[in-house]
Amino acid sequence: MIERVAVAISVYTKDKPEYVKESLDSLYNQDYKSIDIFLNVDGNISKELRSLLTEYEEKDNFHIKFFEKNLGLAFQLNDIISRVFKLGSFSYLARMDADDVCEPHRITKQVEYFRNNNNVSVLGTSVIEFGANNKKFYKKMPTSHKDLSDNIIKRCPFNHPTVMFNLSHLSICDLKYNSELKNTQDYFLWVDLMSKGYVFANLDLPLLRFRVDEKFHSRRGLTKAKNDLLSRFYAMKKLRRHNFLNWFYTISLFALRLSPSFLKRIAYNYLR
Repeated sequence: MIERVAVAISVYTKDKPEYVKESLDSLYNQDYKSIDIFLNVDGNISKELRSLLTEYEEKDNFHIKFFEKNLGLAFQLNDIISRVFKLGSFSYLARMDADDVCEPHRITKQVEYFRNNNNVSVLGTSVIEFGANNKKFYKKMPTSHKDLSDNIIKRCPFNHPTVMFNLSHLSICDLKYNSELKNTQDYFLWVDLMSKGYVFANLDLPLLRFRVDEKFHSRRGLTKAKNDLLSRFYAMKKLRRHNFLNWFYTISLFALRLSPSFLKRIAYNYLR
């Protein structure tokens, strides 16, 4: 039996049509064909972007839902998760961002991994980061659950757009983002899932190209810094990881988030 895969994407007003098209095309060109794409439109979008989505809406495996108000990524992902669970016909749920690009065999490789590792509930991959300056960076991720667990305070265990969930393991109660957060909602979810005993893994393959634009570092301001700080406090408490090194790292990360963009850029490039 071929397992069906649902893909969750949210689009909002600042997404560029040319990036969205590239992202969606990378899904339609997957060598794994049993895919349904659930795309939620988070508030008002341009006529150009709406026109583009109308073209994809005509495809059988494309499911679009429009929202008049901007309710945030977490809300939109929760809505898609709820719909996918209610349909009850999908084995896996994959994440994707509207400006990133999947490699043609991304879904196949992740489904094959789940078939061979039935104990794993959440699976991510490494990525190739790219931007307007044509520079590329291979962001290699730890692969084992132990490494991801041991370093969760220092490093987010997943590249969020690469994640795939094994729906036969997860309940709708556990697979839920905190919609009150405008960022770091994925990190809070990883902490909650890890605290409940779910097993994590990453494929040591760059199966997604992650777009880093010129405003990537400047967007990570005070709000992001506060949420990162709170998320690490939350993780240390939830996972019982209070120690000097974790506290030192958490405070250092907070200070770095408040530093000028050029320092954040240097740290991002050399301290990962």
